[in-house]
Amino acid sequence: MPLSNKFIEILVLKLKDSLIDSHINKVVMLSDTDFLISKSKNCKEKLFISLNAHEPFITLCEETRLFSSLSNNFLMILKKEIEDGRILDVQKIASDRLIKITISNTSDAYKKYLRYLYIEFIPNQTNMILTDENNIIITTLRQTSFNKNVRLIVKGSTYIPPNITSASDFSKFELEQNKDIQQKVFDKIYLDLGFYSVINSKTSKEISLNDLYVNYLSTMEKNHRSNLHSEVTNVVTHHLKSLKKKLVSLNSELKATDKMDEYKMYGDLLLTYNDEIKLINSQLAEIFDYKIPLDPMKSIIENANSYYQKYAKTKRSISHLKEQIAITEDKIIYFETLNNQLSSSNDADLKGIEFELIENGYIKKKILKKQNNKSGGMSQPYYFIYENVKIGFGKNNYQNNYLTFTLAKPDHYFLHVKDYPGSHVIIFDNNPSKKVIEAAASIALINTKMNDGEVQMTQKKNVKKINSFGKVSLGHYESIIIKKIDSDLEKQIKTLRKL
Repeated sequence: MPLSNKFIEILVLKLKDSLIDSHINKVVMLSDTDFLISKSKNCKEKLFISLNAHEPFITLCEETRLFSSLSNNFLMILKKEIEDGRILDVQKIASDRLIKITISNTSDAYKKYLRYLYIEFIPNQTNMILTDENNIIITTLRQTSFNKNVRLIVKGSTYIPPNITSASDFSKFELEQNKDIQQKVFDKIYLDLGFYSVINSKTSKEISLNDLYVNYLSTMEKNHRSNLHSEVTNVVTHHLKSLKKKLVSLNSELKATDKMDEYKMYGDLLLTYNDEIKLINSQLAEIFDYKIPLDPMKSIIENANSYYQKYAKTKRSISHLKEQIAITEDKIIYFETLNNQLSSSNDADLKGIEFELIENGYIKKKILKKQNNKSGGMSQPYYFIYENVKIGFGKNNYQNNYLTFTLAKPDHYFLHVKDYPGSHVIIFDNNPSKKVIEAAASIALINTKMNDGEVQMTQKKNVKKINSFGKVSLGHYESIIIKKIDSDLEKQIKTLRKL
């Protein structure tokens, strides 16, 4: 439910005390709709603005995490115009879900200027517009086309505020909670039965600006994960289905090449025994009990040459088909690996899988500034301590690669379930005990949803990268057979969080 006019009014009053006279240090665009504006370097508080179409809002937060920022023309102009500026005023335009922030800044030529940042919180029509002191639009997040029925919002035009007003200052929920609105003073914000309110009722709980941010972010991250998981799962499922269908078709074509030797034999018979051919009719010849189909428009010699051409063409296609079958089988293994990883991924693991699909061209999106191995835990593996020995494992291909080829030393031990897509497991020890080895092998099986099986083990120095992302080859290995996994170990691994 959108925030009411009264709720936004109280928000702005609370924002004023903290924002006025503060300097803008940095502007970060977290997503297509979310912005984080840092105040002076020594200040922990940041201004968070969400222009989500359904639940737009603004608040202060005590965010300490580092974020990757989107980059587009709007953000570049916004940063140029307001970074290092001083906030002079924050006001809500009466009867509208519209906030105006007045910013003073100094140009490179030491000339002072004013900028107005308009933030429109109208559901399904959210926008952010930056104007000069004469209200001429400098840049806008969303612009409109030239249409007499639509408010014109383009660079160079005069900013015209929206004319959408609310019939009431209060939301439907607030009105239902207090039909007579008996309160006279509204100066606090509450979370009431999952809704934001300015009405102090029996079920309401007062919240701070940072509480508002945390609560909102939790909801949005949950929705984002659900959407992201759905998107990634659909991509993986679609490609698996398509590749398996393609493999059936390729194998069918390869089976059809069994007639290759028959084509050569027909050509040889027609050419060698040209004078002894018995014509059953114009489309069928018989030689030594072999019935050979003929093209009636061609001579016997021409028919023989046609069979030789079919033989040569089929022979060439066999090599191509076998190559395509190998590539397709390799891709199926790759997507089966991803499909297996999805079932046990958390937010960071899922982000790693999404990023991998983007990089490989399976999801068409603009790639954000490339994150380092530790960013957001996307490539950070999991660790488990067993009998004072550290065991590491990955839940996506970034984590597998980083674990095996960056963190593991040559004499550490590498484990992987034989002939099955799954986790790389590393024992960070050059002489592990039998119990540690069995625990590591069990972890490999747990992460591939197997209760028993054969696990390959070798020292990391015997593990080589191959072209396919996430796959390796082993110079030599020994087999560890696990017949039953310890239930306590399985529970610990499934609930394990990153250190």
